[in-house]
Amino acid sequence: MSNNGYISIPEAAVISNKTEACIYRHLRKGSIHFQKVSEHGRTVKKVRRSDVIDFFNISFQKVSENSQKHTDSSETITETFQKLTETLKEELNLLRQDNITALAPINQNVSFLVRTIQAENKSLFQKVSEQEETIKSQAGDLEGARKENSDLLATIEELKRRLEAEEKRPWYKKLL
Repeated sequence: MSNNGYISIPEAAVISNKTEACIYRHLRKGSIHFQKVSEHGRTVKKVRRSDVIDFFNISFQKVSENSQKHTDSSETITETFQKLTETLKEELNLLRQDNITALAPINQNVSFLVRTIQAENKSLFQKVSEQEETIKSQAGDLEGARKENSDLLATIEELKRRLEAEEKRPWYKKLL
């Protein structure tokens, strides 16, 4: 409560068990008189506690009850928020554990597939090397050799291009 029996609009709303909008409406109508006060560098409207009590015909017991309701609901909201936060933390931890457990077999499959692809790449490099040696060692018919060399080189280049493309792909895309 403020000095000289003046209270803020939110305090008046709690005491009267009305909304702040209702209090402001009565201020605009002139039903309740207010005073502008500078507080923390801001100008705020204050009303006399006795004016609010008189205007809304509130007994002292009701003022106490309304204030207590407001305090209780604030505590209830805080407690509920804390409980929800704890529940969410627990659920998040459970989800993390479930994800780790669920991903273990997938991780094993990925590792196996990566090793398989690496073995296939090694085999393809060996084939490319063998084909290059075959091309170099053949000296037969010049025209036939050129045609065959051209085809083999195209195959080799295609294989090299595929291998390079395969090596540049992220490991997880190699699986598909």
